Amino acid sequence: MELMVRSTRSIGEKVEDETLIHMERTALASCRGHPFIVKLEYAFHTESYAILALEYIAGGTLSSLISKSPKRRLPFHLCKVYTIELVLALHFMHCRGIIYRDLKVSLNFLLEYHSQNMKKYY
Repeated sequence: MELMVRSTRSIGEKVEDETLIHMERTALASCRGHPFIVKLEYAFHTESYAILALEYIAGGTLSSLISKSPKRRLPFHLCKVYTIELVLALHFMHCRGIIYRDLKVSLNFLLEYHSQNMKKYY
């Protein structure tokens, strides 16, 4: 399990932070069960922190895989697989009314070591 801890900021920004954290928690919870989206295990908050406990993915990020590849390029067959998994995850989210606009290779894509599966994280 991997913990994601977000602290709330100053009092003026606290309401906005709480809204964003609630939206993220709701989106992760509604995407449970999809094989290419990281699973939310637990979510709770204290007076100062919001904690999202996520499924642990041991393989690193897609960005690190690309940087370790020869000439910093992935083989075409892997590109096809990861693109298909990304499209399926986004379609799943869109069907649930979740629109995600901030995709970053360095942050959003986690890889599992035991398979070539990619998991999307917000």
